[in-house]
Amino acid sequence: MALNIFSEIDITSTGDDFYEAIEKCKDNWAIVDAGSNQITTATTTLTTSQVNNLRATPISLVAAPGSGYWLEFKGATLSYNYTTTAFTVGADEDFIIRYDGGAGSDLTASIESAGFIDQTNDEIRYFPPATWTVTDDVVTIVNKKIEIFNTGAGETSAGGTSTLIVKVMYMKHATGL
Repeated sequence: MALNIFSEIDITSTGDDFYEAIEKCKDNWAIVDAGSNQITTATTTLTTSQVNNLRATPISLVAAPGSGYWLEFKGATLSYNYTTTAFTVGADEDFIIRYDGGAGSDLTASIESAGFIDQTNDEIRYFPPATWTVTDDVVTIVNKKIEIFNTGAGETSAGGTSTLIVKVMYMKHATGL
């Protein structure tokens, strides 16, 4: 087993030497409350009907965390599972991952539907978090769910038969207020 906790500590150990290696770095440990601050993944599979109606009916990807908590978005992977018919998409029928009702900042850049869900093969896209600034107020997103929404003027055209699998990575934090 190899440990590289800090750049100045690099310990390689096997078997009984492991505990000796831990002892060498004990003064460099930090206490971490993994109860609520661990990265969690939530997976949602959107049906054809849900993809076609995201403008009118955004889909919840992560439930609201409860009073006194907020969700920190860490990124998302969207997997288009092509079956027999691709979606027909318009020029402005793109998606966004956001907090419920648009509270706070958008969590991703625009998720272009053209060249993605209109393909006749499986596609996978990763979307890192959009950039936040120091002036973004977390208070506006306390107890808000994370959802996917169609930002276009209309819905994706009916006809597609494929699904969209959305995996969201996030952390839950207590506000302390």
